[in-house]
Amino acid sequence: MIDDVEQPSPIYEEKPLLSASSAPRRWQTRTLLLTGVFFLVAVVSACAFLIVDAINAQDSPTNASTKNNFALNKDNDYDREDYDETGTESGVADDGSKTLTQGVGISDKLNVIGHEDLTILPAGVGYDPVNTDVENEQELFDINGKENEDELSFSDETSSSFDTDPEQEPNSNLNYTVPNEFNRDPGFFIEPLHCNEHLGSAPCTNHLSSMSVHSDEPFEIECGHCVVVDIDDGSTLDFPNGLLISGKLYFPPTANIVIRTTAVFVAGLLKIDIPAENNQVKFVLYGEEELEYIDSLPGSPCEREGGCPVGAKPVAVVGGQLDIQAYREECPSWEKLEEISYFHVGTPAECPDNIIADADFESSENTKRVWHHWNNTIKVVSPGYQSNTAIEARDRSTWADGMYQNLDMSCLKERQLWKLAAKVKMYDQETGEPISCHNTNLRDCPMLRIHTMRNNPDQSRAHTFHEFYAEKFDWQMGEWNDLSVTFDILPEMLSDTALFRVMIVGGPAGVVLVVDDAELKLIGAINKLHVSAEAAACWKDTTELVITSHTRDWKDRQHVVVDSVDESRKVITLTDGIRKPITAGDSKEYGVEVASLSRPVIFEAESDADDKFIGGHLIVLRTQQKQHIEGVEIRNFGQQGRLGRYSLHFHFCGDSSSSVVRKNVVRHSNQRGFVIHGTNNVTVEENVAFDVFGHCYFLEDRIEEDNTFTRNLGIDIKNMPIDKLLSEKSHRTETDDLASTFWISNPNNFFYGNIAAGGESHGYWFETGPSSGPLSEANLGAFVDNEVHSSSKQAFTVYFPGWLPKEVAMFENLKVYRNQAIGVFLHVTRNLYFSGGLIADNGRVAILNSRGDDVVFNGTVIVGNSGFTDPPSFCTANPHVDIVGMQLDGTKLNENDLIGQVTGTTLMDVEFRNWSATATGCGEGTTVMKMHARQQFIPTFYNPQYFYNVLIDDDAEILNTCYVQDTVGIDNAAIEVVSDDHAAFSPSASPGFLVGPAYSSFLNGCSPINECLDWCPNACLRIVRVLTNSAESDDIEMVVRDGAGDNVVTIHRVIRENDSMNVNFDAYYTVALPAGTFEISFQDIGTGAAIFPDYAIPIFEAAPECSNHLVEDDLVIILPDSAREMCDELVVNGDFASNIDGWQQQYNTIQWNPTIGVGGSGGLQVTNTNNPLYDFATYWLDKSCMRAGDRFEFHAEYKQAATGETTTNRLCQGEGVSICPKAELTSMTLNRETGAYDSTSHGLGSTRLPYDAVGFNVIAGVWTVSDEQAAADKLRFLIHGMGDTTLDNVSIKRLM
Repeated sequence: MIDDVEQPSPIYEEKPLLSASSAPRRWQTRTLLLTGVFFLVAVVSACAFLIVDAINAQDSPTNASTKNNFALNKDNDYDREDYDETGTESGVADDGSKTLTQGVGISDKLNVIGHEDLTILPAGVGYDPVNTDVENEQELFDINGKENEDELSFSDETSSSFDTDPEQEPNSNLNYTVPNEFNRDPGFFIEPLHCNEHLGSAPCTNHLSSMSVHSDEPFEIECGHCVVVDIDDGSTLDFPNGLLISGKLYFPPTANIVIRTTAVFVAGLLKIDIPAENNQVKFVLYGEEELEYIDSLPGSPCEREGGCPVGAKPVAVVGGQLDIQAYREECPSWEKLEEISYFHVGTPAECPDNIIADADFESSENTKRVWHHWNNTIKVVSPGYQSNTAIEARDRSTWADGMYQNLDMSCLKERQLWKLAAKVKMYDQETGEPISCHNTNLRDCPMLRIHTMRNNPDQSRAHTFHEFYAEKFDWQMGEWNDLSVTFDILPEMLSDTALFRVMIVGGPAGVVLVVDDAELKLIGAINKLHVSAEAAACWKDTTELVITSHTRDWKDRQHVVVDSVDESRKVITLTDGIRKPITAGDSKEYGVEVASLSRPVIFEAESDADDKFIGGHLIVLRTQQKQHIEGVEIRNFGQQGRLGRYSLHFHFCGDSSSSVVRKNVVRHSNQRGFVIHGTNNVTVEENVAFDVFGHCYFLEDRIEEDNTFTRNLGIDIKNMPIDKLLSEKSHRTETDDLASTFWISNPNNFFYGNIAAGGESHGYWFETGPSSGPLSEANLGAFVDNEVHSSSKQAFTVYFPGWLPKEVAMFENLKVYRNQAIGVFLHVTRNLYFSGGLIADNGRVAILNSRGDDVVFNGTVIVGNSGFTDPPSFCTANPHVDIVGMQLDGTKLNENDLIGQVTGTTLMDVEFRNWSATATGCGEGTTVMKMHARQQFIPTFYNPQYFYNVLIDDDAEILNTCYVQDTVGIDNAAIEVVSDDHAAFSPSASPGFLVGPAYSSFLNGCSPINECLDWCPNACLRIVRVLTNSAESDDIEMVVRDGAGDNVVTIHRVIRENDSMNVNFDAYYTVALPAGTFEISFQDIGTGAAIFPDYAIPIFEAAPECSNHLVEDDLVIILPDSAREMCDELVVNGDFASNIDGWQQQYNTIQWNPTIGVGGSGGLQVTNTNNPLYDFATYWLDKSCMRAGDRFEFHAEYKQAATGETTTNRLCQGEGVSICPKAELTSMTLNRETGAYDSTSHGLGSTRLPYDAVGFNVIAGVWTVSDEQAAADKLRFLIHGMGDTTLDNVSIKRLM
């Protein structure tokens, strides 16, 4: 027992627990000050419940009240169907057992836990997030007591995989609303124990070694008491019934201990100081029982029946504190690797010093015997380099053709470092002229290729190629040049069934390669890391390190162990050799990281017997106490497929401004890494995550704000198996099968200097929920100096359903490099500003903007090939594959921008380096920029783009617009080059426009860049989008004439695919015009006759930066004569004889039926009507026919379908004209300040009575055109109040 100390004594005494093996275990943990009447009431209640439980014990157990109890309970394995709809349990455990647990002044009761960690609540009790890890059930469907009608519903119609289509909308965490703020009621948080108020300053005189462990009860540090761990010999203590810290448990630096236990509950204080050198504090969690926490404090969130389930193997902070400061302040958690070195080893005695045979090519016969050709011709030629002969490879049809020989694999060992040296020169096969080699262009220089060919079990051959590029040298044309290539032997190069071939290849097709004096020698093995002085002082022998991937492949990280440290030289020697990484000495931009995986305090868990992916979990549960977690190594935590069971998890802790999570390691995590859920203001700093399943640094529910993530590192982040996703349990679609190192559901957090250093899917993923939800417009806290490399999919992505910040979101110095797929993917977003940064060595596209408005890149460097990374594997496999620096989108996300507020992509002082096909090693179609061709819902270019001083450093193609023209027909690009100081677009470095050739007729001095794009220096254009009726015919073209009539251009309309019948979408005619006066008219394509598409509203897009541009007064819409015969009947297709052309639908479905009309004729059928007042068939009237004072007669016939007992037929018949279908005319005028339409409705006529409930009814009336209607931009005719209806014989005739 605990020694007496001068501390407040507990008011209760320990009670032994029942020892039945099948009984759930129960712990009393709270000191309850019971006085006066309250104490008497409690005693009476206890007696009453004892009687009730005694009666119930004779029958099946039931869920009684669980107030005032804290329990650690065994899972009795009830199935969900054991519970009735009221939430009470109706089944029994398999063995029928039940247990009573006693506490002083507290009700005795039978407690039953539900299936696994699921708690079924009594009727009337809402879902509690602490039990289900989702929001309150009422809030799931309801905000402030009423249905949330503003939420959009998104369906998962496409695959969640980004492998083939990164723009398909993935399964996203939608389908729920954001809960209200944390402090919803006084009992939302678990309160600290009052008996510990003075514990921090009290002496800690109790010793752990003097305390006894009872085999049948949890080991408890009592409230108000402090126990110091005085065990320093590394011995192991086992607490089979769990460790309960109600008071204070202190581990001084002298502590050296392993604690094995089934659970750790911290209701008081767990304090661990930095262990002394060679000491460690280790907790090992084991067991498979599902446990729960039941609080004794009235009003506590864990007070009620079922408590707070915490699952198996928990480290649970329940109102208490972790104060773990176990890593020295000066010790780095990780850093950039400064340099490497290797130890020299001699060639094995049985191997020659130079393992290439006949390396000087002096023996012609021997050369022919050992050297072979690969899709080319080789021969011995003379003269060689300072010798008689050399070897020549000609007739090379591809870059990969060359010479090779098979090598003796017995001389090669894994992780050895070898060096190839040779004398080489190149010349053109046809002309004989020498060929140059540029250091920045990989494939026009000689290189080394290792080809490993293995025999598969089915006798087929498997081929593996590894390419190693020449170290930089000054190429002298026509002279012998030194080729030097250093490479290491990879495990996949070696196989018992392999042939190992060395090939020397290089240069484009048609280049002759001549080689002499080749040698391949063993240098040694890399086993020394040069690190900072701080790392050398902190990382000791046996420390485990991980070196992040130096390639595009996330799996190329290297897990190593320190053998020794030379602190004075700052050199770490490893136990084994490693592959050569990219160091800061090689490149400050592209160097890898090295991180320590070892910490002196360890939380580790044993896996379940039948599931190795069920480990432990650490949860800070509804606790607002300050937490300090520093220097902890968390191994094998996380429980796949179990909701809320993550490696390190703040769960609904509200404002946690003082909490710090620093310099920890989460490794081999089975489910997620660092999870912040329902918690604000936590500092997460300099942590390392390694080998994690699912999203790693994770903001769970989009309500988390003002948390700060600084210098955190994520490595080896793996996709969660689909069958272990939490979707069914969280009531939303989870996306951990596309794991992101940083999953950012609420942008209002702060990110500084983090690195996503390799993962199976994404690096940073912003996914804010429904595009109409409260967080879709959330502003960014900060995003500064963050990096991502070695990700397999979209490295940095803003993805469906769209983040649309109200204020500009600034991304400062973002580095995205060495990733396999898209570097930066921006989809359905706006207001993003990238300041500085580096985007380099990515896959097919460096930056893809798809439906992103108002996106700016300022001072960003975009690199096709840095020289530090091999070309993408898909390029080496297929030289015809193209890659792109940036894809631009000429259409808008915000199609409803009707006042020119929105722009597309702006480039300011952006530098494109090494984007030619030669430089990248990819196809000839490789280009700096390309117009995007996917999701062009309205295929026309109308989103202004701006280029300021773009720098392109080689002869790469500048902008490819042919692809989008050929695939979706967009041929009207108009991009402003505001300034061109680097002469990227014109030798004269003048401003101007890049335009589609159709616009050249308005301009002078244009010259073609390619067949689809012209450069027009000093041009100044304004994009104008003219909105017209999408239900009109495709045979109408727009004619644009300048004031003099000298220049004419005809424009064809575009509409949304399959959307001509949707009243909410317009057709577009788009043109880019210079300053001047212009007239716009419309004509029939076939006849040239004047015609009008019902309305024509010019939308002037954002103005160009050039000063002399078109303004609204320069453009005039020419209307046909309103007295023309066509205007005598405004409804062209009102009898529906053969179709319903010209008619549109709103929130319903309209279709033509050949026999449903009056007398069995054709008619328009309205179905799927939800609200008869707002769902209707509509028709746009010809605006050019409107003259104030003209009178029109309206007539229509309709018949309503019976849709059950409450049909509109019966309502109209019984109550009269007020609810009968009516005809209405809405005049709509665009407000040029707000961008919305000002609308006025006018009744045209109502149903004539008496109403015929079986046959057709008539709506009729006479209408006089008002001044407002004549001046309106468009006029919409509709009939509403109909429900599902047949419409026929609609007419609006002018009265003469």
